[in-house]
Amino acid sequence: MGHQSCPPMYTLVGDQCLSLFFIGSVSWGEAGAFCQTLGGELITFKNATHYAEVVTHLKEAQLTSDFWIGGRYPNETLGWSWIDDSPMQLGTPYWAVRHKGDCQTRNVTYPELGETREANAGECYNYVQAPRHYLQGRCVSITYNHYYYMSDEDCLSKRSPLCVLTESDATYGVGGSVAQLSLP
Repeated sequence: MGHQSCPPMYTLVGDQCLSLFFIGSVSWGEAGAFCQTLGGELITFKNATHYAEVVTHLKEAQLTSDFWIGGRYPNETLGWSWIDDSPMQLGTPYWAVRHKGDCQTRNVTYPELGETREANAGECYNYVQAPRHYLQGRCVSITYNHYYYMSDEDCLSKRSPLCVLTESDATYGVGGSVAQLSLP
């Protein structure tokens, strides 16, 4: 996994150099530190197209690892945020669905009527979409088990880092060769 437009340990996915260090597993904090040593950071997704591009690459490469990405729940004020403190989009098409032993009804709010009602006459559902506050953990990974949908996980569990090369550390021309590499 390499590409002439990216430095060693990185491969080109779309218009970004990514490091898919699937042979090692570390905690979320260690994953971020690992990415920094490679001149990058944990990946954050700009939009659904960018996310789908990365997931497609992981599937085509037939990787079965779970990866840490740059999302977390630092506190109630910020909520689910990327590492640059911008808010993460919740729900579909990003987040995994989980089965729960107990069933729950779902509510639908009608702002124009000023009321909330039970959906589908109070039907019971055994699935919940991650994240619900921070049921599993405060750090975000994309997991093979969940078809690379995002899930909230325990930050100390072991996963592989999914790093993106930061433009401040290196400049590479897509489809070309290394233009400049500056070390701190």
